[in-house]
Amino acid sequence: MFGLTRRASLPYVHDLDAPLLALSPQDEWRLRDACEGTAIFGGTGSGKSSGSGRALAHAFLRAGFGGLVLCAKQHEERERWSAYARQTGRERSLIVFDASGERRFNFLEYEIARATAAGSLDIGNVVSLFMRIADAASTGTGRREEKEPFFRDATRGVLKNAILALWHGQGRLRLPEIVRMIDTGPRDLTELKDAGWRANSFHFQTLGRMLNEPLHPLPEEEGEEVAMYWQRMLTRYGAKTTGSIIATVTTMLEPFLTGKMRELFCTTTSIVPEITHEGAVLLVDLPVKQWHQTGIIAQHIVKYLWQRATESRRVIPTTRPVFLWVDECQFFASEYDNEFQSTARASRACTVYLTQNLAGMYHASPADNPEYATENLFGNFQTKIFHGNLEPKTNYWAAEMIGKGVQWRRNVGENESEGDSTGTSYGENVGANRGSGYGSARSTSRNRAANYSSTHGDNTWSSGSGWSHGSNEGTSDSENRSMGKSRGVSTGLNQSRTRSAGRSMGASEVVDYHLQPAAFTTLRNGGTENDCIVDGIVVKAKRWKHSKSVWLPCEFSQV
Repeated sequence: MFGLTRRASLPYVHDLDAPLLALSPQDEWRLRDACEGTAIFGGTGSGKSSGSGRALAHAFLRAGFGGLVLCAKQHEERERWSAYARQTGRERSLIVFDASGERRFNFLEYEIARATAAGSLDIGNVVSLFMRIADAASTGTGRREEKEPFFRDATRGVLKNAILALWHGQGRLRLPEIVRMIDTGPRDLTELKDAGWRANSFHFQTLGRMLNEPLHPLPEEEGEEVAMYWQRMLTRYGAKTTGSIIATVTTMLEPFLTGKMRELFCTTTSIVPEITHEGAVLLVDLPVKQWHQTGIIAQHIVKYLWQRATESRRVIPTTRPVFLWVDECQFFASEYDNEFQSTARASRACTVYLTQNLAGMYHASPADNPEYATENLFGNFQTKIFHGNLEPKTNYWAAEMIGKGVQWRRNVGENESEGDSTGTSYGENVGANRGSGYGSARSTSRNRAANYSSTHGDNTWSSGSGWSHGSNEGTSDSENRSMGKSRGVSTGLNQSRTRSAGRSMGASEVVDYHLQPAAFTTLRNGGTENDCIVDGIVVKAKRWKHSKSVWLPCEFSQV
């Protein structure tokens, strides 16, 4: 296809149980693991690309795999992969698709050739390609305003009917003509009936040829359905909404109508995704930091068609594995990734996605529910590698993934006390008493007595008195008085000093994380201060021999 020559055969590893990387003295990462997908997380400067990323890339190249590499950063990814190819003896395998124009890929012509391989054009495949372009137009920006089902369905309808009209009316599909077909359509019902518009409209002329002189066979009812679509759209949605739908589609495709993108993607073809199946490593050097949204869309196109080509190839036990390498994957993730990854092992496809954290993925996702879409995507990657990170959501997510279990917590307590006390006491008491009495007697006997006493306060003070009276034939009187006083004073001084110390130890069972979220903030990030060693926690749904758990602490060399 497209006159491309077959490259010389390169030896490669194809046994699913073949080891690709030694993660510990007892644990190996095998081709089977690689085909189940790998996601690598780590903050900026954590060593994810130069640590575990480098180790995996070297393993793929040494094993003779072909692959597709996407680029987000200007120069960096290209220089890194050029070094990888040189270090593994794969310089001849590296093919760079960049803005020089040396290599070109007419993606629409390529898709038509694939879609007509069975004898007739599958319009659905072509429409799906353009819908991926529509999705890519909002990826990396976090825009979600055009993700409503209405606009998505309307966009699909416009593309489908424009492509059908062109294929049967003009006998070909070219991107500028798709835009022209949509852009010259009627804007209101009055224009649809205008004779001047009909005479000059490319849209109207194409519909006429499709109905009267189709260049590819088309059932009459289908042709009439396509012709009526535009009138129904105007009647149903009105001129304003119809204009918005058309503007959405034409704006999406406009970058490929002029300049460098038109040259690279809408002229001739000198490379196709299938070259990676023969061992080539195709690096798409249209970095996001240079080409911005246009670069994102262009790389999405290549990625989607590579995924489709890889899924459709015939796989036998000796089929060459291929890899998809996407650093800064927040710019390039798509809804189709879930579908592709679910069958990647059967296609012998090893996907590696690298990103900083979950928060960045949420921000870049155009999905209505970015958290669900992101976690659903990474749920299809069975190997996850975590490097140093300060983002709490990612660290807690990793800790939850590793899980909880019964942990022993040691309790150690120490106490020490020292005290001084000084006391002074003083006391004084005063006492006094006084009494008196009086009595008499007469012929008639009478007597009376009374007494009184009281106490008070700290220094006890008391007094008392009493009297009596009586009479008979005679009278007698008596009186007595008494008084006493006492006083005493006492003082005292006491001092004391105390000191005590103690230590207690114990242990208790608790259910807690096997690996605390804070542990991910302390992992080494390489560089000379760490002897060029990067720490990583490898998590997989298997029991690693070295750690006897689903997580394995690893060291990755940067040299």
